[in-house]
Amino acid sequence: MKTSIIAALLCVPSAASAQTLFVEYEGTVSSIERGSSLAEIPPYSIGDTIRGSLIVDLTLAPRDVHPDDPQIGRYFEPSPGLDFILGPAQSAGRAPEDFVIVYDDWEPSTGASRQDGIVINDSSFGRDGDFNLVLGLERSNLLGHLFSDDGIAQSFDVRPEPGVNLWGHIERGFGELWRIVNFTLDRFSVTPGVCRP
Repeated sequence: MKTSIIAALLCVPSAASAQTLFVEYEGTVSSIERGSSLAEIPPYSIGDTIRGSLIVDLTLAPRDVHPDDPQIGRYFEPSPGLDFILGPAQSAGRAPEDFVIVYDDWEPSTGASRQDGIVINDSSFGRDGDFNLVLGLERSNLLGHLFSDDGIAQSFDVRPEPGVNLWGHIERGFGELWRIVNFTLDRFSVTPGVCRP
């Protein structure tokens, strides 16, 4: 089964007047977990292709909560905040908890080579539990710098190669009703642009 998650907006690349980031991803389902047999079975099987897109609205995005840290940009509201990442439609009455974290020339505590990276989480919660669509990238700077700062407005198109870790997951529910679909990414791109309905 091939499933697609696509935001319902048209985005035109335009770095000069970027109001949004258009995020595209494609990967392969690697595992599926469920809190119990009561949890709904996700509409995926291991080996399925999973693809989709998100829109990050830069006009709504929060500021870096630690602007004095030049290596890690943390873009989120401490309490339920603005829905600045637009993705799959959710049920009414949910509270957004979106966040983006950007790593620029960051040195992992493991002593590995410095890296650039990003985590994008389209997140919300409600009476029916949590929803998280998470996309992640870690790329060794031995391949060259991907980012020049820890700002949220990045642009890249990355595919698997040695020194690159690409991953994602879709999580829904809570407790025994919790389920998660893990996937490896074959492509992850972010393009600044202008979007319209």
